[in-house]
Amino acid sequence: MPPVDPKSLLEIDLERGDSGLGFNIKGGVDSPYIPDDPGVFIAKIRETGAAAQNGKLHEGDKIVEVNGQNVENMKHQDVVNLFLASGSNVKLKVWPNAEKIIADTRISSSSSQAKTSCLVSALKFIVGVSLLAGVSYAGYKYVRNKQSV
Repeated sequence: MPPVDPKSLLEIDLERGDSGLGFNIKGGVDSPYIPDDPGVFIAKIRETGAAAQNGKLHEGDKIVEVNGQNVENMKHQDVVNLFLASGSNVKLKVWPNAEKIIADTRISSSSSQAKTSCLVSALKFIVGVSLLAGVSYAGYKYVRNKQSV
């Protein structure tokens, strides 16, 4: 997972409306949405909620803090309970577009690993062929020396 630059985090203030905060979450340390990432992500923005009216929160954003409390290593239900107990004003700190950033980083990392693996295989082949040629030449010289004696 790429490190989060604190400068890239976005602070969002939401005021709970009649229909709640207006979004669903996915993830948590007990049910990771993204493998090897225990974070909590925005799954859906409901059209009638406070998040849609605010316009700053988007699907795929990673929630880092709720009212100053870090939620990156919390269980899903604990984060839900934190939202339910948060009152009418909720201050979020989110990593915008984190889901896509993490996916792109993993694809790039996988591609780099594949290239490294191909290079290592090619080097092993070259070394193997070189050793075989060296042993063959040494055998040829040995046999030739035996015949000329």
